[in-house]
Amino acid sequence: MGLSSCLALSLLLHVGSVHQKPGFNNVNPGLGISCAYTENVSISSGFYYNSERKMSAYASAEYSVPLVAGFRAGVVAGVVTGYKLAPVVPTIALALHSPEMVGIRASVVMVPQTKWNSGVAHLVLSKRF
Repeated sequence: MGLSSCLALSLLLHVGSVHQKPGFNNVNPGLGISCAYTENVSISSGFYYNSERKMSAYASAEYSVPLVAGFRAGVVAGVVTGYKLAPVVPTIALALHSPEMVGIRASVVMVPQTKWNSGVAHLVLSKRF
């Protein structure tokens, strides 16, 4: 499966985060690309300035389902670099996607708090091509 298999290709703009614990960087600019293989399955990769004030690269896959009024909910699993915990950290998150408005979709990706990390809600804007 290559990019030619994508039903839709989207540019991702990472904006910022809100953490459950204080002391983390909430300004997290970055870029990514997402390839939707089906209405429900997509893969993404990119980079952003992380909560520990270092650059991170990531790769992930998402399974999402429609909700109501154009909203979607998904489960995201992937790996990310750039954190003190380990060179490559596995991650799982929940995502809530808004309907597209003027060609832009807003998504909130929520990573639950664990003993290894602060819980976080991260805002991503996307533009489909």
